Amino acid sequence: MKISNFLWLLIFSSLFIFSCKKETTKDELPPVDKRPSIVRTAPSTSTSNLLEGETVNLSYQLSDNELLKSIKIIERINDNDRVLLEEDITGTILKKDFAYTVPQGLNDLTVIKIIAFVYDNKMQFDSTVYIVTKDFVRDTTEQYSLLSYENDTIYSKFSITGLSAFNCIARTNNVTNNTAKDIEENSQISGNFLASWISPNTNPNKNFVVLTTSQFNFEQARYSTIDQAFRANSPRLETGTLRVNDIVILKSRISPHYIVFKIKAVVDGLNDEDYIVFDYKRSN
Repeated sequence: MKISNFLWLLIFSSLFIFSCKKETTKDELPPVDKRPSIVRTAPSTSTSNLLEGETVNLSYQLSDNELLKSIKIIERINDNDRVLLEEDITGTILKKDFAYTVPQGLNDLTVIKIIAFVYDNKMQFDSTVYIVTKDFVRDTTEQYSLLSYENDTIYSKFSITGLSAFNCIARTNNVTNNTAKDIEENSQISGNFLASWISPNTNPNKNFVVLTTSQFNFEQARYSTIDQAFRANSPRLETGTLRVNDIVILKSRISPHYIVFKIKAVVDGLNDEDYIVFDYKRSN
C-alpha cells in the first residue's frame, strides 16, 4: 500500500519537531539574596533642632527578600557611640518606631547623629542617619541670647601655624584681614610668649575688660550680666598677660553685642608654638 504524500509530510514534521524540542531544566537557581533595606518614614525632614529633654519620634520601614534578623539604633556625639536600641526581629517587612530624647548636659549646638541599622539572616546590613542639633533656650527676658563654644585655640603671633588670630562668628583661625580679627595674640619678640590679646577690628577703641572667676560667673552668663560687668569696669586696649580662669569681655565691633571668654590653658611651647585654649560665649 502506498503512503500518500500528505501522510509522509505529517510523519516527517512530527519527527523534526520532536527532535528539536529542548530538554527542560530541572534545577532552577534560587533568587539572589539582596541586602536588607531600612527607610525612615518619619519625620519627613532629615534634621531637627531640639532643646534638652525634647523628643523626636522616628519611624522606619524594614524589608528583606529572605529574612530580617535584627535592628540597632545608636547615638553618635563627637565620634562617641552609645547604643540606644538593639533587638532581634523576624519577618521580611516590618515597621519600627523609636522615640529619641535629647540628653542632659550637652553644649548648645551639639550635633547628634541617630544612626539606625538593619541586618538580615546573613548579616548583610543597611543604615540611615537622622541629625539632631541641640538647640539653645531663647530667654525672652533678655535683650539678646548667647551662643556657647568650647575648646578653641589661638597661637602665638610668631607661630608657624599662622593661627594667631580668631574670628568668633565664623569660629575660625583662618583670618588675615584685620576686619575679621576679633582677637589676635600680641607677642612682640620671638621666644617671649606674651599671652596677650588685642582686637584689630575694634582698634583704636578700648573694648577689653579682664576679670576673675570670683568677679564674673562665666557658666551662668547672660547678656545683661555681661553688659553690666563691662560698664562697671574701665575697658582697655589690650588684655595684658592672660592666665588660666581669667574672664575676658570684648565689646564687639557689631554694636551692641559682646563676646566673653574663659581662659582654660596657657601653654608656653617650643619654638614659638605657644597657645591659649579658651571657651567663649557671644551675644546673638
